[in-house]
Amino acid sequence: MAIFTLAIPYLLEKRFIPYLLICAIASLFHVTALFMIPFYFIVNLRIKPLYKILATFLGSLLVSGVLVAYISSTNDRYEGYAKASDEAGGFLTLGFIQPS
Repeated sequence: MAIFTLAIPYLLEKRFIPYLLICAIASLFHVTALFMIPFYFIVNLRIKPLYKILATFLGSLLVSGVLVAYISSTNDRYEGYAKASDEAGGFLTLGFIQPS
């Protein structure tokens, strides 16, 4: 996250290439930094902020299960997240899991 914070000025200045490069460098240390790439497009959409928030919430609700399953299949450290999301009430539990 510390490396990704360097990308925030480029996000606000609408400079995609530097933003993408910093996200790519951050992903070398933690693959979840790649999840921040779509936020460049969300932030720079010219629609009401409420619609952005709703789209982000609904999108993450629909896609999070698939993403957690994919990441846990490629990295053993994330298997606990996949197990928690498969159980009843797993998404609520998943929100409280502290990464180690």
